[in-house]
Amino acid sequence: MSSRLAWLVVAACSSHAEAPVASKPAPAPLPVPPAVQPADAGAVTASTPDASTVPDGATVLHPVAMDGPYPTLLASCQHARPCGGTVMDDMGKVSHPPKAPTCDAVIDRSREINAGEAKLEHTIGDDEIHLAGVKCTEPVGLRYTHSEYSVYVHRSDGWWRTSEPMFAIDYNDKYCDASQVVRWNDQPGRTFLGIAAKLECVACIKQGSLTETLEMMIRIEHGDAKPVVFGPLAVGERYVQTPNADIDPQIDCKTIRDVVSLDEKWPTPDDLVLTGPASWHAPETEDGILWIGVTNKDVPSPAGSYHFSR
Repeated sequence: MSSRLAWLVVAACSSHAEAPVASKPAPAPLPVPPAVQPADAGAVTASTPDASTVPDGATVLHPVAMDGPYPTLLASCQHARPCGGTVMDDMGKVSHPPKAPTCDAVIDRSREINAGEAKLEHTIGDDEIHLAGVKCTEPVGLRYTHSEYSVYVHRSDGWWRTSEPMFAIDYNDKYCDASQVVRWNDQPGRTFLGIAAKLECVACIKQGSLTETLEMMIRIEHGDAKPVVFGPLAVGERYVQTPNADIDPQIDCKTIRDVVSLDEKWPTPDDLVLTGPASWHAPETEDGILWIGVTNKDVPSPAGSYHFSR
């Protein structure tokens, strides 16, 4: 059974049957996503740096693969990979995926998670950038909402899409709420997309709440032959557990508030230094994709030096 499914089983079942069932917690405000300010922004150009300019010890970041161009946003989405499945086994593994992606939320943003609150579309002159999620098929009877998010870039030659999803949001809407806030920051030659995505779920056998927030940065450039997209790079997280005021004293539910926001400095427009704690809770990953959520397992944090290379 997957860790996510196992958690939901624990939340739903309890030997303390007499304990009151808490409703889904009211959403709390999300943190403001990072606003990236490259050094000497007025002098930034989109030139390709020489390999000799990579700082010692820096992690070199490369663009993700792009798919396109396509004549319309819908056509671009229709060539994305389908996700999810119609059957789940006893171990929580989903199989029998659909043959085509579900693009409802890509072309109709009212169907998007947190519709109306997250500004998922951005215009730069005649170009557009969209952050949009393909809705994943879920087995009948499961109250799951699952979407895989890609970056779509429109230029004069058509619509491009990141070949693989940037991240995924997956939650059981009986026990959880999901939301995201985005912040766009244009700089000469590039655009930064700051994302704060949050899951807020019942916890402690329905007598508390658990909030997991992941803050990410995605870098997007117009590009020449094709758009250039880096990311996502995690730059902050929050893991907060809060017991209800009237919690059953027999329930072990500690107050936890682990918040990490890495400081960002840009020695050059293509060099980023993240400073902060050396360890933090591990972001969730599955099938090579970053999922919104934070585990309680300590791992090395992303603090360090990074170089964006094309």
